[in-house]
Amino acid sequence: MKPIYCYLPPKQNYFKESYLNYTEEKEKEFRDACIRSLERRGSLLTDSFHPLDCPHNDKGNPILSVLIPLYNRADYIGKAVDSVLNGTFQDYEIIVVDNGSADGSIEEVKKYTSNGNITLLHSDSKNTARALNLGLRHAKGKYVCQLDSDDLYTPETLETLYSYMESNPDRALGVSYYDHIGPHGETLTEFGIIKHLEYDRNNLLRTDGLGAARIWHRCVLEELGGFDEVNMGSYAEDYDLELKLSEKYRVLRIPHVLYHYRVYHKQADEEVDYTVRHQKKTFARKSAVLRRRQLNLKDRRA
Repeated sequence: MKPIYCYLPPKQNYFKESYLNYTEEKEKEFRDACIRSLERRGSLLTDSFHPLDCPHNDKGNPILSVLIPLYNRADYIGKAVDSVLNGTFQDYEIIVVDNGSADGSIEEVKKYTSNGNITLLHSDSKNTARALNLGLRHAKGKYVCQLDSDDLYTPETLETLYSYMESNPDRALGVSYYDHIGPHGETLTEFGIIKHLEYDRNNLLRTDGLGAARIWHRCVLEELGGFDEVNMGSYAEDYDLELKLSEKYRVLRIPHVLYHYRVYHKQADEEVDYTVRHQKKTFARKSAVLRRRQLNLKDRRA
């Protein structure tokens, strides 16, 4: 059976209804059920968010660090890098972390490394979380942005992300809307624009994430210990970290399409098995339920 993607429109036989397509009434029904479930477990978060006191500034360093984990994407990595280089915002560095590519991807990146703000690192782990953490350790920016090696930014992505975050200094993470493109960059209008308007810190436990063009405060990523290399690896590492961050800090929803998510281009052996995907998301959710219960117990004792 082909893997099921929550965001696909209902035209494939294997499609299962997604929360992204729920009516307002149905979304409320599931949201309320999620809230009641968390209340029974003592894991519903109702306390205030922590203040964000970022120690970083933009003096002497690029303000944004764009991390691109890479594995066998020779056909697309150049397009991903170009989408950053051709943008309207120029105060950034690009850190590409190769995960052991053997298809010419490294050679494609080396075409760009004469540009002083592009760095190529090597991991050889085939572990996306580890690659992101390696890039994070080398990052100099106040903010860290993620870009998958087969996806694209819009020309305004970095400028818009930076502007919104600077205007909302209490937000630890910013996330935008996104759309879908095909193997050749063609816009897939049948998917519509994915907004994840159902997001809140509790409802996140019953959804699959909160968006695509992510911009994190580097200090918060470091505080949270980066991405989970052991339990997540190459799937749901960002979702797991979104859960952890939302337990303490505010998330900013940025109402613009700033990311083009590519589909229909992967080979069958590249897809993460549906059972594995389910197990990793379940682990992230169970871990969040336990953490949030402990947070509530700690608050009651205080």
